[in-house]
Amino acid sequence: MRGEFRKELVDSLLKLREYIWNNFKVDEQIFMEALEQSANARGYLIGAISELALSYSLATYGYHIHRIPEKWKGEKRHFADFYVSEDGAVWYLLEVKGLKSNAEEWTKLYNLNKLVRFLSDKALRKPIAKLLGLDGEQKDAELKQKLTSWIIDNFPKFDSEYREEIPDERAKREDRAKVEERLHYLREGGFAPLLTHLVSKAGTGKRSQATPRKDEFDILAVNLFLRVGEHKFVYANTKELPTSKNSKDHLQQNYKIGLYFKGEIYLNDPWEEDFKSIFNSVKKKGGRSIPKDDLNIDTRWLPNLGGKP
Repeated sequence: MRGEFRKELVDSLLKLREYIWNNFKVDEQIFMEALEQSANARGYLIGAISELALSYSLATYGYHIHRIPEKWKGEKRHFADFYVSEDGAVWYLLEVKGLKSNAEEWTKLYNLNKLVRFLSDKALRKPIAKLLGLDGEQKDAELKQKLTSWIIDNFPKFDSEYREEIPDERAKREDRAKVEERLHYLREGGFAPLLTHLVSKAGTGKRSQATPRKDEFDILAVNLFLRVGEHKFVYANTKELPTSKNSKDHLQQNYKIGLYFKGEIYLNDPWEEDFKSIFNSVKKKGGRSIPKDDLNIDTRWLPNLGGKP
């Protein structure tokens, strides 16, 4: 058994080496260095892995799933990543996204007062109540007091060496090392905010701003990999997501999905880990319901999913 495993491992490594050489004409070391030095390259790779991981997962549960091509001949009608169906007759639109990679820095969680302000936001009341064991009825002042105590209990440096606030104008230059040290401290302590990053090209698909239109897809899937360390997905029915402040026809760029702390995920409404629940809500609340004959399937994308168009 051990010999068979070793042979499979060696065969896989040889195939990987051959693939890297045939497609990039470099050895594994240079390939790995290129990935290490390019955040964009890693992002594209994680995005591709996310799509495959989700596809295989949904197929395992009996769903049919097909990739939608990026480029169409003629007018593009469907802007999501996938068609998904449970019966192969009626299809819905599914989009896959990742987390906002700089959420901690963007929300300035390296300062205690900003950390308290972020966690006390009304959009996070449900996950915070669950995290702290509260009933969710606390007034702002009481909630901020409890949050401050919770932060200091779990991250005591914010009551000592990290108590001093880092000014915005120094955070990107003079105090950059301090910012990174504090954010690393939060991550090492098992804490992470879970935020979306929905950016789309304005002017495409009748968009009037640089976020997706609310009718572009029925289900939004977000891979939590960047913060939880595994390809774990949460889902939302786009009809239940708040619209952009600038346009009721568009989604927002950044949604507060919830929080991650020491292996537990605390979700905000309307996000769920159960795809079936979200899929059923889409059927009940009037999703796109695309007939089979209206599908435009990317035939180059052919993982073995077992479903039929």
